[in-house]
Amino acid sequence: MPTRNWPQSLTLATIRSPYFNLEPFGLTRQHADPLQLASLAGPVVEGLDQWQDTLNRLEQVDAPPPAEEEDLPAQPRLPIGPEARSLWESLHAFADRLTPPGPQPIHAWVRWLEDLLDDLRFFDQQETEIDQASIACLRDTLRSLVLGEQVFGEQPSSFEAFIADLHSNMEGAYLPDSIPWAQPAILVLRVLEARGIRLRAVALMGLSEGLFPEVEREDPFLREAVRTELDLEPRLGREQAGLFYQAITRADDFLLLTRPTLADDGERWEPSPYWTAATSLFAESPRLVRPDDPRPLADAASPAEVLFLAVRRGSLPRAYEEFSPRYADARRAHTVFAARLASEPAGPFEGDLAIAEALLAARYGSTHVWSPSRLETYASCPLEFLTANALQLEVREPPQPGMDVQQRGSLLHAILERAYGEAENPADPTSVLDMLHVVTVQAFADAPRAYAFRPSPLWEMEQAFLLERLEETVTALAEVEPGWTPVAFERSFGREGQPALELQVNGELVLLRGVIDRVDTNSAGQLRLIDYKTGASALAPRDLIEGRRLQLPLYALAAQRALGLGEAADGFYWAILKAEPGSLRLARFHQDEDGEQLTGVDGAVQVVQSHVARILQGIRAGQFPPIPPQGGCPTYCPAAGWCWRYAPSAW
Repeated sequence: MPTRNWPQSLTLATIRSPYFNLEPFGLTRQHADPLQLASLAGPVVEGLDQWQDTLNRLEQVDAPPPAEEEDLPAQPRLPIGPEARSLWESLHAFADRLTPPGPQPIHAWVRWLEDLLDDLRFFDQQETEIDQASIACLRDTLRSLVLGEQVFGEQPSSFEAFIADLHSNMEGAYLPDSIPWAQPAILVLRVLEARGIRLRAVALMGLSEGLFPEVEREDPFLREAVRTELDLEPRLGREQAGLFYQAITRADDFLLLTRPTLADDGERWEPSPYWTAATSLFAESPRLVRPDDPRPLADAASPAEVLFLAVRRGSLPRAYEEFSPRYADARRAHTVFAARLASEPAGPFEGDLAIAEALLAARYGSTHVWSPSRLETYASCPLEFLTANALQLEVREPPQPGMDVQQRGSLLHAILERAYGEAENPADPTSVLDMLHVVTVQAFADAPRAYAFRPSPLWEMEQAFLLERLEETVTALAEVEPGWTPVAFERSFGREGQPALELQVNGELVLLRGVIDRVDTNSAGQLRLIDYKTGASALAPRDLIEGRRLQLPLYALAAQRALGLGEAADGFYWAILKAEPGSLRLARFHQDEDGEQLTGVDGAVQVVQSHVARILQGIRAGQFPPIPPQGGCPTYCPAAGWCWRYAPSAW
């Protein structure tokens, strides 16, 4: 731990480990969860200073902030006040005990390590045979280090050097097998390991061309001369024919020779010369076994194979009744596996929650207030909506230095809001640029604390890059279309006391809330909505038509109806980092819907209404199939760790 500088993941793993008793320091495995929550809020990447800074700040918090939105993931309870102080005191006491002394001889390091493990009750926590064998191996390794010092003489070494020596010796240590060799057993061995053993039955596998005998190639990193000097097995000129002879003569009663007949790409795999020579001695042809061929259960070599064959045949004979409970589990697993391998997701194992239809209809009824992003999540992948919104799960990755995508987007939004809102003339790009340079200084300085990230070594360069992109955005926005003046920024509807947008969908009023990044107006009093995006993907008319982007028409309608700012005439998405608009323009929107021409803002709203109707119907009916979105699944999807249809994006 000290050599690794107390990284978040290793610190938590140590506290959760069943092999260490940390109660003398005031730490138990139950403290790992609040420490993890604190490390995510800090964040803590590594270093005791970061742990101390985070827990000291949480100590000053009197009460957790209230949740702003009801359908956001439930915020876990952070350790605050005295609890945070107690956690830091315990962690600090543990760190003090782990802090190694200065350079000292090997026998002193061994004594220090054994005393530390005794304090942690490490030797008392070993219960299984493999644990006890590992302890014996560790003691033997420590003893060998002390003996080596007695032979070569005492010499002070650093803690890092001692740990490196210990690791090196442990890697070469032998852990004895606890299974007595005299008992009947199935041994899985290499030919070199088995050639001195007599066995009742031998199965020799891999007798296809290129496997055995293996095609000999010289190791490009360890030439044959070097391998000879190091007493390593040669790669060229091996007596593979002799090995084959030794392998087939190990059997006293039975000999089984097998080989694959198809390569990984489905092409025919030719037999090896040894296979051809062996089969020529028999009148009968070799038996061809295909994976889908039914096989008798008597041929099974293990209980797992009995269950596999029984599930394949659809029944378990009475002679194997002892496996009935496991057979039922295997049958269910087979059903789940088949559903997830089907070409189209369907059924209860692939997101069909029709059984909870009444519960979902009540939770997401007419009084529920939706956000456009939640609707877009379902349209993109229904399973992501179920996991991220309905179940409120979230991915908890160890913090990394630097900003993530969401933090960067929030920072850029905030800077643009202040630059335009505080400029003397928001319609004049020069005035906005002047204010931008003032705003970014403080925004960048406050960003690590405001958005909870640890600056990376490239933070200074990243600030220069972001400022350059923001300057390009301000300049390019002024050139998109003259005659528009920014009048409102970060305008909320359905929250902060503002009325929600009421959208008529199939005779039902659907309530929506959100935040409009920017509203412009022209001399005629018409409105233009701009929605900032950090990236530039999915900003085309096709993304609205197919339901992946619903925000812009809904924001236009909210500005017009919910906020009463005027008539919405246009709107577009703006990619900040590319300093360019998306190709979707509400004023130019056109779609032929079953012969009906849908154009402009009103046409875009009609398209959104049809998508909202479809999305609400699917959610209330409990239909959450995993459907990977175009371009791949986001890494932040909570289902990414188990979804069988997860398809990561190309980059």
